[in-house]
Amino acid sequence: MRRVVRIWFSSTTNFSEVGLEHGLIKNKQLYNGKWTYTILPERYSSLYGISDNAKLIKLLENKGFENIKIELLEGYIGFEKVTELSK
Repeated sequence: MRRVVRIWFSSTTNFSEVGLEHGLIKNKQLYNGKWTYTILPERYSSLYGISDNAKLIKLLENKGFENIKIELLEGYIGFEKVTELSK
């Protein structure tokens, strides 16, 4: 079963909110000097078939984002549970 926890990432790329794909939200605040975005997996059709962070970063780079860092949100960093990262 696919998880539907949101994915939060930061990037040095400053896209306008207008024209972003459905399911990709630009957040108002900066984080560590970078723009932040939230992906709503159930609404972001470009995420279909993506199941790991490396592929997610490649997808976002192909969309024009630069210097991407997937951030911690709701116990996950992208597709990885925080507890999995500490093993």
